[in-house]
Amino acid sequence: MPLDTVIENAWFVAGRSSEFPASQPKGLQIAGKAVLVWRTGEGKIVSFDNRCCHKRMPLSEGTILPDGVLECAYHGFCYDSSGQCVRHTAEKHPDFPAFLRVDVAKRTVSDGSAGTAPRTSEIAAVRRLDGRLILYGGENGRGWTATVAENTGHMSAGVVGDEYTFALFGACMMP
Repeated sequence: MPLDTVIENAWFVAGRSSEFPASQPKGLQIAGKAVLVWRTGEGKIVSFDNRCCHKRMPLSEGTILPDGVLECAYHGFCYDSSGQCVRHTAEKHPDFPAFLRVDVAKRTVSDGSAGTAPRTSEIAAVRRLDGRLILYGGENGRGWTATVAENTGHMSAGVVGDEYTFALFGACMMP
């Protein structure tokens, strides 16, 4: 076996226990992979990929919040000790819904609420390109563009306002 071969699914030493104080995320390179290691407030050592699922920012540059989650320094996505994203930027902006309902036939995007009058935005234009629907619209001084893969429903969108820009992602359920 060549000397530079990395054995997958094996244990690797990250450091001594004393090198991981509580609530101080630390980024390491282990076997060529960017890894995040941190000790929770309860004293448990946890580790997962050192990249935010949103823009791949190193999570080791983030901050542990009082409720014990790790907040990404870039856009504020928050991760629990298992590496699961548990909160995202939209929660800091309550007028941005966490769930969207896209109805291309009616040319609308709504907030997906179960209420009788969901907030709705008009889809100003729709194009098909390389197996994707490209949707355009605007509301309250914000412009937005979304792409939806017709075969999987995977969606990404960008929302631009005067003081911020959001990149969103998710999946659409096809009827």
